[in-house]
Amino acid sequence: MNKSLDLSELFKKVYDVVLEATKGSLAPIAYISVRLGNGFPFSDNEIHSHFKELKWNSLISAADLTIVHDSGLTSDVIKIEEISEFMDDEGNCKVYRDFPNSSIKF
Repeated sequence: MNKSLDLSELFKKVYDVVLEATKGSLAPIAYISVRLGNGFPFSDNEIHSHFKELKWNSLISAADLTIVHDSGLTSDVIKIEEISEFMDDEGNCKVYRDFPNSSIKF
């Protein structure tokens, strides 16, 4: 099993879910928060590295990734918990939660 290939494919799915959830928005994405299942097979460093490569020159290029480990999820699940846009001049930002396909099993 090629862990790098699997992680790349997984984050391509995350990318697709984020784009679908924020479809039609003009504001850039600031934060993506994910929950990882207990015993997730990749380190936080590997995850951040792949996310950084994935977001390069894309619609989420300004986004930061927040990782939360959740013992309530299995090791083969990543759940996109929240997507936040950057705040506007008035301090408002749209936050996306509970959207379709937010749990990805691999």
